[in-house]
Amino acid sequence: MLYVKDINIPANTPSDSPVEAEIEVEEKVIVLFQVYFPPGCCGLAKVSFWYGDEMISPKHEYQWIHGDGSLITDIRFWTAPEKPCTITIKGYNEDDTYPHTPICYILALPEEIALSFVKLAKLYDIVVKLAELVM
Repeated sequence: MLYVKDINIPANTPSDSPVEAEIEVEEKVIVLFQVYFPPGCCGLAKVSFWYGDEMISPKHEYQWIHGDGSLITDIRFWTAPEKPCTITIKGYNEDDTYPHTPICYILALPEEIALSFVKLAKLYDIVVKLAELVM
């Protein structure tokens, strides 16, 4: 299931007081986070995805997703601790003149489907390592 949420971030929104938007995800495993930054954001509007106090994407709390006329993708296999699960999108804006509205996407799958992809990826890694040993 694909979830989409626009987050309008006013000019001069500080990082210590970001705006927030929520998405309620029904599936158990989030496999992908994406943010589209329209042209003109100039890397000044920044976004992150959270579950409670845990930043899920990007990986480290001192990093935030940003861009300009670009679609940024973070592939994850994050298992939600509950179902449904509320994901909070936080955003701040270093632009002193213009608001910006990044578009945020979350792709989530049922656990049985998502975990089969994880198992397949692990099997692929094993086959590649075996092939390297043989060569």
